[in-house]
Amino acid sequence: MSSPDRLKQFIRSRLLAIKRRWSIYRPGEFDPYPKRPEGLFFSPSQRIEAVARIMQPQLDWSQANKGDVASWQMTARKRLRDLLGISKTVLPPTILSRSEIPIAAGYTRERVYVRFGENCDAPVDIVRRDDVSSIKAGQVPVIICMQGTNSGAHLNLGEVRMPDDVRKVASGCALALQAADNGYIAVSFERACFGERRELHLAKRSSSPTIDAAFHALLLGETLLGQTVTELEALRQWIESDVSPGAPIYLAGYSAAGTAAIAAAAANPLFSGIAVGGCVGMFRDTLLTRGASGYNDIPNIFQWFEFGALLALIAPRPCLVIAGETDHIWPYSGAEPVVTSARRAWKKLNAEDQLTLIRAPHGHTYYTELMWPGLNQLISDS
Repeated sequence: MSSPDRLKQFIRSRLLAIKRRWSIYRPGEFDPYPKRPEGLFFSPSQRIEAVARIMQPQLDWSQANKGDVASWQMTARKRLRDLLGISKTVLPPTILSRSEIPIAAGYTRERVYVRFGENCDAPVDIVRRDDVSSIKAGQVPVIICMQGTNSGAHLNLGEVRMPDDVRKVASGCALALQAADNGYIAVSFERACFGERRELHLAKRSSSPTIDAAFHALLLGETLLGQTVTELEALRQWIESDVSPGAPIYLAGYSAAGTAAIAAAAANPLFSGIAVGGCVGMFRDTLLTRGASGYNDIPNIFQWFEFGALLALIAPRPCLVIAGETDHIWPYSGAEPVVTSARRAWKKLNAEDQLTLIRAPHGHTYYTELMWPGLNQLISDS
């Protein structure tokens, strides 16, 4: 090919690239294909949406709650564990090392490195306020604090490591410090794929922090969310035997961390309750209306459950749900019908006051001024 021909190809390619970028910027969509006739559906999501619309879950909560709630929960919980790929035997983690490390004034922090299995380690930080460190173990509830899809669990401690952490800390992300301020023992947990557990081994990684691990887990007959639930169950055993024997153990988190808390409490009745935000809505109205991360996407779950069933599995334990009016991912308008549906489980189990839905005034963010008073009230009433 002659040099003039290569130059022409280069110029044409660059002009097309500029046209594409301008089309997207306007904003809009770059579509170089012929105009299609009206009434045709080419997007794969449109087919999936249509199929999901007519599916009837086999363990549909709206039907099951007419009978024995406890029996339904037993059957549904077993099915959920199978779908998540959770092993029938979950053992506590192996403790690799423990040490005291600095933290903000007025708190103590113990850094523990744990091993959940072969090539599967994680950092855990145990945070207490100095004035509750001497209280007898078992008398103080434990809150396992998790972060959503952001830079890592260091945000639980109010630490800044990445540029956007400045905004997150200002927004109230320091859940572990807040839990300690409210008189609890905080266990800050780093979920797989984030922070210190982010993917560094793969030579070529996807832009989403979870999608590689999620799809690779499917090849093993597992799920990434199931891995998180399994690790939380293992942590619960360790906390119960080592950190604070006899203490009730709660789960707290926003966004994807809230998803993990809901899944873990639904799958295991030994967690004492949850406080979550920005993570509740019917699957049809949320997961299927946007791009996937792989974390929430559990094979065959539509055949068995809608979201109301997951919340119903938490009854009669304390369950606090916060949803922002303008949350672009999980809005209050989507959370309300889920909680209304699930509330019947708490009512049938004579614990209706243990389920709370709080309408937050803004978008997808932290609402610490709403979460802690709400959780404190539920715990004191339980």
